[in-house]
Amino acid sequence: MAELVAGQRVTVHVAFGAWAGSQIGTVLAVGKNHLTVRHDAGGFVDRIKWSSISKGQHTAELLSTFRDGLPVSSQIAAPSSTDYSDVNWFRYYGELGLEDAPREDAIALPISTAPVLSTSISAVVKQWAKDCFHVYINGTNLIDMGAIRLSRLEAFAGWDPTKEDTCGGMILRAAVQHLREQVDVLNKACIGKCPKMQHRGMALFCKDKKLRKLSREIEQRLGISGFSYGQLFAESLLGSGGAAEFKDALRKVRCATGTPAEVQAMSFSACSEILQRGGKALAKLTYLARHNIIIDLGGQLAGKAAEELLEGELLKSGMRQAEYITEQQLRDIQVRLFGKVMFPTPDVVFRRPCIVQHAQSATTSPRSVRWIDVKDSIVVPGCTMQVRCKKFQLQMQKYVDHFGEGAVIWRHGWVESLQVPKSVSLWRFCDGVDKCLPGQPVKKRRKLALRCAAASPKRRKRLE
Repeated sequence: MAELVAGQRVTVHVAFGAWAGSQIGTVLAVGKNHLTVRHDAGGFVDRIKWSSISKGQHTAELLSTFRDGLPVSSQIAAPSSTDYSDVNWFRYYGELGLEDAPREDAIALPISTAPVLSTSISAVVKQWAKDCFHVYINGTNLIDMGAIRLSRLEAFAGWDPTKEDTCGGMILRAAVQHLREQVDVLNKACIGKCPKMQHRGMALFCKDKKLRKLSREIEQRLGISGFSYGQLFAESLLGSGGAAEFKDALRKVRCATGTPAEVQAMSFSACSEILQRGGKALAKLTYLARHNIIIDLGGQLAGKAAEELLEGELLKSGMRQAEYITEQQLRDIQVRLFGKVMFPTPDVVFRRPCIVQHAQSATTSPRSVRWIDVKDSIVVPGCTMQVRCKKFQLQMQKYVDHFGEGAVIWRHGWVESLQVPKSVSLWRFCDGVDKCLPGQPVKKRRKLALRCAAASPKRRKRLE
């Protein structure tokens, strides 16, 4: 097989599709996912996916030598380092039934392409976060978690109090929470290496205090959360195997409750009844760590609601369910084919690339996308932990490598300084989308969206 560089001459053969035949041209660029060629005939530029070369739709030959005055070609293969060379990927890609030809009609979604927080505002938040790492608990080298509050950020920046129901307010509160999580991790690591701090932590628990006061003192004197406190001291307080008991107790409470509100309203006696065995010490540790359960449950429910919201908006735009594949369907196909999930699973993959335009503005440039992923979470550079930021960037890159151009819809908006691959667009739902049908749960909104999509224009208007 021939190696390829920009400037070489090639012959491109198209075996099937909207047009079939051969063209001679010049290589302009050799990318990870595409081969870019300028054809001699007409001078148009063609981007040929390595996947279509691997599948046989296109073949390319290098015009490297001449014999008897005629060019002699050597065949070009897709780079072996790409996922397209994987037999499992070919099998999976064929099962999905994806097509290269774009969808004829564009769809309109209630989205905005403007970030919620500008780069200048995020720079202020980042500077405040740096300053917070130099505020310590008296007499220790532990960072003061109690100093990390939204009111402190507003005072530092000279802002008016942030309204809770705005996207900007949600992002700023998330930034504060993410910074507290960073401090929690750092302080926990520091306590784990310091016998003096461990003795202080044990002394706090041994005193007969009300749980609310104990939780407050854990933050004030150790700078950690109740969950981190349980991780650090479960073995010492419960004996050998205490860490496993603590983890299992959290799982039981999580399974016994359905919503974050139930966990928040849970009394200590109710927590003890769920655990039944393990004694008062285990119940106290679990009750102190219940905020971690609230965060996990809330994230799961909000993520599912965001996915259903996206699907409902797609159906309202006139798209049929057969035109896209959901994340659950992608997972089911992979489990059926391979027995496990092997490839990335965006929330929605379109069978044909789809042009999406702003439903409320004709001036917004439409964008062709193959996939959409909706995020209820928030990533704030400088406050969110680096490992989480890196995970998000790697996830986006995998989506691009496997499916091409796509978009992320942030339910609460995003920060302008957030870095993503060039092939990924960042959108957010317009204000009020989540409240389009007040008082109705997400599943009910989705059913109504299905009815609207199937109805005549006149009835659809009446339903909406």
